[in-house]
Amino acid sequence: MRKIFLTFLLVAFASAAFAEGTPKKPSVAGFVSNGFWDNWEISAGFGTGTAFSNGGNSGSWGDRFGFEGNLSVTKWVHPVFGMRAQLQGGWFNNFDSQIGKMTWPYMFGHMDFMVNASNWIGGYREDRAWYAVPFVGFGYMAMDFTDRAHDLGYGTNQELAFTAGLLNKFRIAKGWDLDIELKGMLFGEKDLPASLNSGGAYAVAYSATAGFTHRFNDRNWKRQVPQ
Repeated sequence: MRKIFLTFLLVAFASAAFAEGTPKKPSVAGFVSNGFWDNWEISAGFGTGTAFSNGGNSGSWGDRFGFEGNLSVTKWVHPVFGMRAQLQGGWFNNFDSQIGKMTWPYMFGHMDFMVNASNWIGGYREDRAWYAVPFVGFGYMAMDFTDRAHDLGYGTNQELAFTAGLLNKFRIAKGWDLDIELKGMLFGEKDLPASLNSGGAYAVAYSATAGFTHRFNDRNWKRQVPQ
């Protein structure tokens, strides 16, 4: 998981560094490509989440909600398109009919393709106060790494997982955004304690988090000058 996360950052830095050494030139939709340090963001957030197995699991709604915290680095390569590396972690409160309520810690490192739908549909505006940013991504999820999981006969699991969601960004100050992120995750059901009895093949998790983003250096975009 860490190798995937670090590889993404190295590729992003290498691509941007190459762009830094070349003259700025017209890019997609009449904008001029940005430099290495332009349009970077760092974000942090926290909230809650829950997981469900397709085999079904018991327990009330109140037993199922856990915690999520996340840290992200985003590079926008165009007013509409960007790439994000996010490391998130926390726990799901999953429920097994025999064992009962279980707190199931996890870590998930993933790469996301971001689309600023507000700029795409409504055109780029520097003074826009709200942005809708859908995203899709993939990475590695690790679970079952606690002593209790090992006592129950589980070894630490790491596997490919997928994510998709909607990031709502509200500009609150120069260089600062308030973020509300709604996200879904798809991964193997064997990582959850409900797999002991449910017989399902996959699990779906949902989370909602709130946090802040800081945007670095040149935060705006320059339009191509007509020739």
